[in-house]
Amino acid sequence: MSFVEKDNKDMMFSQTHMVAGLATEFKIGEHLSFPVRVGVNTMRFAGYDKRTLKAMFVSTEPGGYFQVAPYLSTGLTVNF
Repeated sequence: MSFVEKDNKDMMFSQTHMVAGLATEFKIGEHLSFPVRVGVNTMRFAGYDKRTLKAMFVSTEPGGYFQVAPYLSTGLTVNF
């Protein structure tokens, strides 16, 4: 959450992000491995709200909503 000024009004920008997935690691030798993660971003909401105590707990303004999106990530880990 961040406090910003939008259209000459004090507002809060907030974002909710939910992720679910599986992770594993493939080891190649003693010092090299490849971590792999597969999953989905199940929900992402972003929007502006009034800067009040009530708005911190209940959304008062409409905002953007993004639906399910799959993802895959991998990397390389080298242990010296």
